[in-house]
Amino acid sequence: QPQAVASNETALAIHELSDVMPAKFHFTVPPAFRKKAPKGCVLHSENLEKSDIEQRQGYSVTTPLRTLVDVAEGDLPEDELAKALRDALDKGLVQLRVIDVTRMSGKGKLRMLMAIKSVKERKSV
Repeated sequence: QPQAVASNETALAIHELSDVMPAKFHFTVPPAFRKKAPKGCVLHSENLEKSDIEQRQGYSVTTPLRTLVDVAEGDLPEDELAKALRDALDKGLVQLRVIDVTRMSGKGKLRMLMAIKSVKERKSV
C-alpha cells in the first residue's frame, strides 16, 4: 500500500476531469501517517481500499470514481464538480449506476446528487 496517493483536485488534473488546476498538490495518506505536509501540499487522512487506487508510472492516484467522491465531499465549486462528472462519463471512466452516495456524508451526497442532476438535465437538452 503506497504511503501517499495523489487525490482530490490533483487526481482530477491527472485524469483530465474538469478544468481544475490545483494551486497545491493533494495526497491521501493513511491515518497513521505522521509526517508534516511539505510546502505546497495538502494531506487528506484516510484508509483507501486497493480498489480506489490506480498504479501509474512511478506514482499512485485515486481512481476516477474515488476522485469524484472525494471532491464531492470537499470544497470544489459545484459547477466544476458537475463538469468533472460529465467529463468522466464522456470518457467512459465512470457510469452513473456505480456512484454510491449512501456511503457519503450529507454534504457530499447532496453535492453529488446535484452534479448528477445537472449532467442528466444537460443530456436531455
